[in-house]
Amino acid sequence: MKILLIIIVVLLVIGVLAYVGVSWFIANKFLQVKHTTFTEKSSDIAPNATDFEVKTSDNISISGWLFKNNNAACVIALAPGIHQNRISGDYGGQGIAQMAISKGYGVLMYDPRGSGFSGGNTLGFGSTEVRDINAVIKYLTDNGYNEKNIGIIGSSLGAITTLQDLDQTKNIGAVIVDSAATAIQPIIEREMKKEKIPAFLNPGIFAVSKIFYGVDIPSVRPIDKVVANTQKPILFIHGTKDSFIPFSNSEELVKASGPQSKLVAFEGADHVKSFTSNPELFEQEVFSFIESQMPQCNK
Repeated sequence: MKILLIIIVVLLVIGVLAYVGVSWFIANKFLQVKHTTFTEKSSDIAPNATDFEVKTSDNISISGWLFKNNNAACVIALAPGIHQNRISGDYGGQGIAQMAISKGYGVLMYDPRGSGFSGGNTLGFGSTEVRDINAVIKYLTDNGYNEKNIGIIGSSLGAITTLQDLDQTKNIGAVIVDSAATAIQPIIEREMKKEKIPAFLNPGIFAVSKIFYGVDIPSVRPIDKVVANTQKPILFIHGTKDSFIPFSNSEELVKASGPQSKLVAFEGADHVKSFTSNPELFEQEVFSFIESQMPQCNK
């Protein structure tokens, strides 16, 4: 009987170690960054950019460009999506920046952790990238910009992160999010299912991510932040044919938001293709919203 008990305990220990080991292996795979680089120069967008580098609260270096645009008092920060750098080439970041500059705004473009010239080698799926946004906003306020004169346009993971950081970003002038999700966990679970990863491993993967990498995936629930900050008007934009984050996510988010928030549908557009599919509608809706939230910038 004693020998049987020892065998059972040994098998249980081996099982737990195997579960943790496999969970760690998968978590390490999913949290790896693709450290995307770019060849574009700041002068391809506009002249007179300032290169900057700031440190996040967890000591990650974030690099980017600030286009002051003739010392414009107001600035738009662009928060890129997953595996995107400051150029955000898949989503038309350069065109959005040039559009904002043509309307008299300054523009800040930055590399999220793990991309471009920024540091970091782990994806946080919105749980750690909030520190990137906080660092660039602090950089702007340290350089003379009033919070109310700062707008942010977040795309995909940048949109998720902007909402996840709403306790802070609610203080800035205008918040626009393109292709946001109500929560990140269902998306990751769907992607793991595509990779044939058994669902019973999910709790272990999420636990390992938090314990060993500081990435708290279940906590990334933008809808909870929206519900807690209904006083903040938010512009949601989303393609109706989004194959990665379904349009229904933004429908849920705008319902949970305050009465001054708005959802603009881009008919037939796939994931974060709002700008590239219909730049005229993007310009009309996004910049009229910015003007409504930052009227002092139009004086």
